[in-house]
Amino acid sequence: MAFTESDLTISQAEIDDLKDALANTGQPNAFAQTIPEREIQVRNWTAAYNVPEETLMRLWRPLVLFHIYGLVGPIPAYRKSAYDEAMAELTAIRDGKFPQYALADTQPGQLATGEAKFGSRPKII
Repeated sequence: MAFTESDLTISQAEIDDLKDALANTGQPNAFAQTIPEREIQVRNWTAAYNVPEETLMRLWRPLVLFHIYGLVGPIPAYRKSAYDEAMAELTAIRDGKFPQYALADTQPGQLATGEAKFGSRPKII
């Protein structure tokens, strides 16, 4: 499921204000660029685990808004705080600190859980 502008859960007035400010900075397509970039960032940080879409969206929103606000001027403190919290949670997910998220299926070329590679031969750990 791809994220969209409506998934930001901010008012249309706020979106319109941001778009007007972005147009004044010469970046009228910033939403169209930022939304998929931040989605990829969140999905990359959580790729090793089966994380629910609702959680991904909750973590994705502050990243998009932080980036957009950064393009138009000073970032409000509450946006910076939300961004910091989201990045801390993404880091914890990436580092495997959420046991409720099962490991994602391995892809071809990846090692299964419990294997390590030494040289060119897999070893059981």
